[in-house]
Amino acid sequence: MRAATSRWLSSLERSPDELRQGLLERYPAFAPGSLARLAIVGAADEGERLLSLCRSRGIEVVAIFDDAPARVGRVLGPLTVEPFEALSALNPATPVIIASHRLLGAWQRLQDVGFENVAPFALLQVLFPEAFPPHAFYAGWFEELSTNQGRYQNLSRELADERSRLVLDAVLGFRLTLDPRILDPAIEWELYAPKGLLHYSDDEVYVDGGSYDGDTVRFFIDRTGGQFSRVLAFEPDRATYLRLAENFSDEP
Repeated sequence: MRAATSRWLSSLERSPDELRQGLLERYPAFAPGSLARLAIVGAADEGERLLSLCRSRGIEVVAIFDDAPARVGRVLGPLTVEPFEALSALNPATPVIIASHRLLGAWQRLQDVGFENVAPFALLQVLFPEAFPPHAFYAGWFEELSTNQGRYQNLSRELADERSRLVLDAVLGFRLTLDPRILDPAIEWELYAPKGLLHYSDDEVYVDGGSYDGDTVRFFIDRTGGQFSRVLAFEPDRATYLRLAENFSDEP
């Protein structure tokens, strides 16, 4: 394997506590004792949960923002959800937490308008799980990496091509840093696969396990020009499933 694709693999050879310390050093504004106030981007379920946890722990949330018209204007405790553009009124040194599992777009927009301290909600869950109980995505985040470091090394050697090794290393880099920009060059975000990797006939059956509100189903339909056999979409979260069903209620 070329050295260029092993940048992050070599970083796994540390204990979970050492991995946490390395992450904390990347985000000093969010260290214990430093984080007295913050702003939240994302007013869906995770944003509401973060707001409640901050209030119960004496962390001031100065504002909460969202791009979805259905959420802008909602009253959450003492705050009203503001549109993303209203962020320009904040001091750019204000720590901002992105309360979403989809990070890259919001992260780039925040940096474009000059915010210096940006982190995903996952950061608090990984570093301080007792204060910020982790979503299932982030439970045991570093314990898994440390325990299975040898398996990741073996997997990298088993992969057939350089592109696959690049993707693996980028995913590990994101796991170690929670910086979505590391994933950007390696992954085509819209359908989780590089263009040209998959070729579609006009009778495909697409199974989407964990289909959220149907965004990737829509990408599949677009990719096939609407010519396919059927789509089977599964979403375990009840509220999100209802949005999925509503989004495709007019589909045959």
